[in-house]
Amino acid sequence: MTPPRTIAPAALAAALAAALLAALVATPSRAAAAPDAPSRAAPVRVDRISAEPMTARRVVSLDRTALVLEIGAGGAANGAAPGSANGAASGSADDASTTVSVPLADVVEILLPTPLDPTRAWAPNEVAADLWSGETVIGELKGGDGEHLDIDAPLLGRVRLPLERLATVRFLQRLAQSAEPPDLRPRKDADVIHLVGDQFSGTIEGFGEKSLKSVTQQKDKVEIPYERVVAVSLVSDERAASAPAAGFRVALRDGTRVTGLEAKIDAGRLAMTSPSGFKVDCAVADVVAIQSVSPQFAFLSDIPAATTIVKPVWEVAAGDPAVLFAPRLDQSFSGKPLRCGGRTWLDGIGAFSGTTMTWNLDGRYREFRTSAGLDDGAGPLGGVVFQVLVDGKEVWTSGFVRPASTDGRGAASPVSTPRIPLDGAKTLALVVLAGDAEDPYPVQDEADWLGAILVRAAGK
Repeated sequence: MTPPRTIAPAALAAALAAALLAALVATPSRAAAAPDAPSRAAPVRVDRISAEPMTARRVVSLDRTALVLEIGAGGAANGAAPGSANGAASGSADDASTTVSVPLADVVEILLPTPLDPTRAWAPNEVAADLWSGETVIGELKGGDGEHLDIDAPLLGRVRLPLERLATVRFLQRLAQSAEPPDLRPRKDADVIHLVGDQFSGTIEGFGEKSLKSVTQQKDKVEIPYERVVAVSLVSDERAASAPAAGFRVALRDGTRVTGLEAKIDAGRLAMTSPSGFKVDCAVADVVAIQSVSPQFAFLSDIPAATTIVKPVWEVAAGDPAVLFAPRLDQSFSGKPLRCGGRTWLDGIGAFSGTTMTWNLDGRYREFRTSAGLDDGAGPLGGVVFQVLVDGKEVWTSGFVRPASTDGRGAASPVSTPRIPLDGAKTLALVVLAGDAEDPYPVQDEADWLGAILVRAAGK
């Protein structure tokens, strides 16, 4: 890891001016933003443990044991054999298709061609409610009581969330308008209400129709109008602060993420029950990705890093770099869905250059896999180098990586690592450097570690 560099004032001014100009030019207006439009032939992609990814036309069904896919005529992609029970041709002679069954135990992720919703202006009471299970429900806050928060979610209907399951509630309009993001890290001692220009600690007593009810640390009861609230961080409940060890995680086109121990797809709809107690029933056409949660592997973003070191190349004039430049789990550094090379990724880590994260492995895993790149939303000026270290030794480096949307030297985002052996390894470290000697400036260096998984060793 390189120490902070001293940049000549003229170079600094030039780099900042270029970054500002690029941001002004590259940032679309909310009203003009358009969704990613998949082509008619955009395939379903299935990542597997035992083999390379395969593609299909559509998901036919999903149950406890198997994923059934519709593939084109003439056999399955990537060598998968059509299922004998469901291999009958369908459609016209010119558009014949067959189905193939993939054992559910071999599925890592199902990526559908559903585009994300276009960026838009948020309404005052639209929130993202983050749960300790790793779920996020997006919709309009409709109040609640001392035990629940009610949200009208466009893709799920009315959802009632237990307060004990809530980690944070983010008011999306005011959060987007905040000059400095609030510190939403987990709390152990008291709930924190982040206000416009202020914050205080206390205990949340409930969510009303128009205001938040709280008791301050001085035992005063207060009601805070929602128009003053930016976000709420709630004390961690040890009973609720864990994700299911098996099941499914589903990402919807509006940014909502839900989980379930079992999922079923039939007749174009997905149904499951969240561990937080609410029912999920939505159209498959609204689903961006379905991820398997399995004892055979672990997503790196689900495992707390042992250490996170943030050393921006340019020293911060004000504020704590550990907060200002904190990596984001399953989001880009800007807090948006992970997008790289035109694809949406359900899991990963968004980090700025100058970030090193280290995990303790203790010999429990046999292999590491990941892709990496600059996030599509970062702008055209970024340039980074990714490194993977095992037990302190570099085992892979990307070389200079540029945004997917630009031409020039280096590799276009995303790049993929080979399958990195971890037999007996004690630690794994992921490093993002601010480019190289030809481009050392940390401008728009919003880097993504994408789809990173640890495959467990036998018997671990």
